[in-house]
Amino acid sequence: MNRVIFAKPDISELKKEGYHCVDMHCHSRYSDGLSKLHTIYKKCKKMGIGVALTDHNESKGAVKMMKYRDILVIPGIETTSKEGIHTLFYFYNAKELEEFCSKTVKKSLGGNPYSDLKASIIELVEAAGRYNCRICSAHPFGPWNTGIYKFSGKKDYKKLIKKIDFVEGINSSHPRESNIKAVKWGTKLGKTFTGGSDAHATMFIGKVVTATTGGKNFLDSISKESLVVGTEVNKALLALRHVLKLRMFSKFPKFYIKKIIREGLKKK
Repeated sequence: MNRVIFAKPDISELKKEGYHCVDMHCHSRYSDGLSKLHTIYKKCKKMGIGVALTDHNESKGAVKMMKYRDILVIPGIETTSKEGIHTLFYFYNAKELEEFCSKTVKKSLGGNPYSDLKASIIELVEAAGRYNCRICSAHPFGPWNTGIYKFSGKKDYKKLIKKIDFVEGINSSHPRESNIKAVKWGTKLGKTFTGGSDAHATMFIGKVVTATTGGKNFLDSISKESLVVGTEVNKALLALRHVLKLRMFSKFPKFYIKKIIREGLKKK
């Protein structure tokens, strides 16, 4: 079973049906999110869901999040490759995540923690193959070069996409149109879907969940069955996301100005 449902998640009903629910895409203060780890924990505990902490090019928050043992925590990371592609890597244990981050991500990091890595997406996926982890294409129809779909027609990337385990079917921070395209594309490829809020603030956590009946073997069970339930954040609330971008812009103005110019030129 591999379903994607655009609707507000009814966590209590899903739990009655034997599902375990996890928000598979969430950010903390360890990258460009506003939320402290304990605040994320309290929100997840109250909702009765687990969380995959996937900070940008950073593993510290995810590793520390593992101390909360009464909710399901999946250690993860979201990388930005040399091309600008965002990819989610989910690990079975924090030790391997730390090693991947230290040996592959940090060594390839540019001038600030949110810059594109020096490593290509192909190199990142190849490095991840040395670990027990699962790879997910984050918002494949995302803006600029953040979505991998723009590269999917190229020869080397066609081979790469075969190595990706999951496609993010619903990302609450992206428009419905992009998510529908992701579902159609993932279905064509025969991929399993995940979903997440891409929350950069606590109020957005749990807008989208990935549900399976596999319990603690969550990553394995996604491959066998996947139920993604969620909706996109409305435009008024989504404006808060841009406030976060302004916060990061104020920290690294030269980087973001260059990025905006570079991406603008690519569109011409």
